[in-house]
Amino acid sequence: MTVSSDDFLTSAEILLQNTDNKEIDFRNVISRSYYAVFHLAKEKLTVLADIETMEEPDNNGSHNAIIDKFYRHNNRSIHAYGKIIKDLKKQRHIADYDIDKDILRNETAEHFNNAKHLITKLKKLNIK
Repeated sequence: MTVSSDDFLTSAEILLQNTDNKEIDFRNVISRSYYAVFHLAKEKLTVLADIETMEEPDNNGSHNAIIDKFYRHNNRSIHAYGKIIKDLKKQRHIADYDIDKDILRNETAEHFNNAKHLITKLKKLNIK
């Protein structure tokens, strides 16, 4: 069975809509929504651009390779998407690894909405 970036986003949305959330649910929303963006961004680059960077991941890994590819793009909007992805990745890292930090519903909802908004933009994107 395969999954898509939409499946990650749907999973995050279902968790976020639950009114009986625990903090682990908020952490999972942040993680799943980031991965929805990551997989779609990777797909866009794979289909629409030359991604030699992805063929041989650098020392920073495939996540940073994707972010860097967006950063290096000539189009300012696409360049800005790289910053958004980087910010989402940073929050995902906190959610997954910084277990002493409290994760609240409002910041989780903001993260989810930022991811959802970027996904809408990425789906319309033609990278050249």
